[in-house]
Amino acid sequence: MTTLVLGVLALMQITPAQAERLRWVPNPRVANATWVADPAGHLKPATVDSLNAIASALSREAGHELAIVAIDSTSGFEPFDVALALHRMWGVGQRGRDNGIVLVWVPTQRAVHVSVGYGLEGVLPDSRVGRIRDQVIFPAFRRQDFDAGMLAGAAALASAAREEKDARGSTMSTTNPAPNAGQREVERESGADRGRSTALLFAGIGGGLALLGGGAAAAIRYRRRRPRRCPRGHGPMVRLDELADDAHLDRGERLEETIESVDYDVWVCPTCEYVLKEPHRAWFSSYSTCGACKRRTLRTTRKTIVPATTSHTGQREVTEICRNCGWTRSYMETIPRVQTSSGSSSGGGSRSGGGGSSFGGGSAGGGGAGGRY
Repeated sequence: MTTLVLGVLALMQITPAQAERLRWVPNPRVANATWVADPAGHLKPATVDSLNAIASALSREAGHELAIVAIDSTSGFEPFDVALALHRMWGVGQRGRDNGIVLVWVPTQRAVHVSVGYGLEGVLPDSRVGRIRDQVIFPAFRRQDFDAGMLAGAAALASAAREEKDARGSTMSTTNPAPNAGQREVERESGADRGRSTALLFAGIGGGLALLGGGAAAAIRYRRRRPRRCPRGHGPMVRLDELADDAHLDRGERLEETIESVDYDVWVCPTCEYVLKEPHRAWFSSYSTCGACKRRTLRTTRKTIVPATTSHTGQREVTEICRNCGWTRSYMETIPRVQTSSGSSSGGGSRSGGGGSSFGGGSAGGGGAGGRY
């Protein structure tokens, strides 16, 4: 049951319609045949060149694809959702191998998230990605050396990805595939294979997915509603209703409930009055987490100043305001040139005239790790 729930949850991320809000993020393969999207110019040109060299070598030598993204706005989504949505929209990784990685840095939220394709989860499980984040990227970021952190993180991810072997025991490669390359001679089922098999199962059962989704939703509701026990040994606690629980929430928490970005469950022990507060984040919200007060009360709006054309980039003003603490920030954001060719960042491994080729058509199911530094 746990595997089914996780599989369904992996599909309950940003919908294609919602993903349209991220179309402004330039697909680097389409825009200029590179691997780095940094529309606001946070990274030094030399750093971008080095990152492109790391990703190019990984693609050339091992067949894996690494996309690096630095953006100030997440269009109201969480960094995790953005990394996974861009991974799927762009199709990072090879089709059928899903051997792609997307490294997203959001300076305004002091956040980093790495999305890992199904085919690399064997060598880059969540725990290992978390170690790279904590031991390689974040130490440099906390020294305000962001270029060094991104370079070290990309290099560590690329190094780990090179450990992934195909069924013949050699590193994955796009050149001269064997006739039966699509059929793995599996001696053991890795975590990546299990994740891919689960995703393919869900993709192929049509109406059965709705049934599984309903079962997963029921399981989630049960886990949320099942009685908590007092940690002081007094037995089951009582869950307060929406009106009564407000007395135990602070101003920021009540605001999160009002704007429906977070819903809090409050459990109280009837014997000792011990209080347990459990936050449940909304799957989708127009609010993101404020870097100042850490509440999910940050609203982002955009106003186009100079529209983009097929020959010139445009500009828009981005305004971020926290409804909880009043923190505000405004900055200008570059709008990528309008692409005249079809395919572009919708992934699928299609070719695009002018800027270059798209990614290889890979996908991901939520593997990876992230956090705030």
